[in-house]
Amino acid sequence: AALAPSQAAGAALGHAGRGRAAQPKKGADTEALVASLNKVVKSLVSEQDTAKAAANALDKECKDTLGNYSAPNKAIRKGKSRVERATGDLKDIESSMAAVQTRIDGFSSKIEAAMDNIAELTAKLGDLREKQKKSDARAAATLSQLDSVISKVEWEKTHRKHNGASQL
Repeated sequence: AALAPSQAAGAALGHAGRGRAAQPKKGADTEALVASLNKVVKSLVSEQDTAKAAANALDKECKDTLGNYSAPNKAIRKGKSRVERATGDLKDIESSMAAVQTRIDGFSSKIEAAMDNIAELTAKLGDLREKQKKSDARAAATLSQLDSVISKVEWEKTHRKHNGASQL
């Protein structure tokens, strides 16, 4: 059963259940009660200080773990910074790739034009080679005819000398 405050104080002094007649003098009772209460207060203050120290330690641990300068938050900030740099680098690379693609497209059109030009020149070269073959064939025929004429003239010249010498 719950004790009344005066009974609790008496119990703290070891006088519970004795009644009024068994109680010591009021002065001694009061001194013992005050001493007992002082012990209780000291105990409460000690417990409060211990609880406050524990709360401060937990608060410091939370600040260390979750505060702005904690290792996880530093890592998060460093990671965000790296992501921002990587994003910037990616944008730079994308713009460089666009410039390179534009240059490639320009080269592609120039290459296509050069290929068309090469095809046209190759066709012209084929025509020129064909004309050269015909020209070479005509020249060979002409040279052959000329050679025949020269050979005939020399033969006639040699036979005239022999025929003319025999007529004398």
